[in-house]
Amino acid sequence: MKPLVVLLALLAAGICFYPLYAEGTGSACAAFERRARMLATAELERTARETGNPPRLQQVLSLLQGSAPTGLLADTYIRNRFPELPPALACTAGYGKTMQNPDLTQLVAALKR
Repeated sequence: MKPLVVLLALLAAGICFYPLYAEGTGSACAAFERRARMLATAELERTARETGNPPRLQQVLSLLQGSAPTGLLADTYIRNRFPELPPALACTAGYGKTMQNPDLTQLVAALKR
């Protein structure tokens, strides 16, 4: 029984610390926000290539790439999607969701609630 508890504790610690390590941040919410911004930037760049780089889209892309993370994206997402979880766990869960499904439509839908 004891080895199973230790294994589960190590697994939980790995899940909680992976976003911080992968994104090079100090908190799960900063890692989640960085991942969401990276996905949004990739989507904007893909759309820009397909539509011929319209100037308005270029402005949005440059604003997104140049702006510092404020935490508002992560805060809004976790309040709407995981209101019962503590923020660090909710951000870890949000990060995990973006790893499983990098489609931004679910992220945007959760922000609109």
